[in-house]
Amino acid sequence: MEIQPIKLQGIESTGMLCSYQELGFSDSVIPQSMREGLAILTEDFEPGMPIAEALDLEEILEVEVTPNRPDCQSILGIARETAASFYEKMEEPETEIQKEVEDIKDYFNSVKIESDKAQRYVARVCKDIVIKESPQWMKNRLMQAGMRPINNIVDITNYVMLETGQPLHAFDIKDLPTKQIVVKQAKDEEVFTSLDNVERKLTERDLVITDGEETVALAGVMGGENSEVKEDTDIILIESASFDKATIRRTSR
Repeated sequence: MEIQPIKLQGIESTGMLCSYQELGFSDSVIPQSMREGLAILTEDFEPGMPIAEALDLEEILEVEVTPNRPDCQSILGIARETAASFYEKMEEPETEIQKEVEDIKDYFNSVKIESDKAQRYVARVCKDIVIKESPQWMKNRLMQAGMRPINNIVDITNYVMLETGQPLHAFDIKDLPTKQIVVKQAKDEEVFTSLDNVERKLTERDLVITDGEETVALAGVMGGENSEVKEDTDIILIESASFDKATIRRTSR
């Protein structure tokens, strides 16, 4: 349908109010606050700008990745594969760590790995966090990649995962009273409430992230309701880890 000026009760209207559903977005990627109403854009756009331009609605390439090619489950992975196929040079984005202003031990004590199913686990603290909506361009890209925008911190971790293929997770550091992370096997029949508010019964084969006392995440699968980023979160611990692929796949299934 083409939007054209029309008269409504004698007054000329040059636009139309739309929901994300009416614009063709799947319910699974629409922000929760807008699933039942109009699409509210969070940037100051010029009146009259085409909606396709505001939402970065470009052609999307869908790639079916077989289970033996997890290296292609990211933007960089696809770029690397494409460059190799066409004998081109791939340029990776530059990264740098900024504003290392304090010792992490002022906020967090240690990481302990007590299972051979975890190869590496590193973490960094970020403070003075303000939880809010992500900028519109980031929400656009996440939705086009099939992910629902949540808030700026969760969206950033998902954005980096989609770009690099490396999953990240953010904990509210207030919910880690022991100020430590212990990676270990779950207790048999341990009950864990995940971020989607579902109680899950674990087995000794599942790998979990704990604060030394309570489980706060299912390793490589999903975080826990007891340590999620909330509206009043101001200090977070960001994890980046490498776990045994067979263990994570089994737990995920």
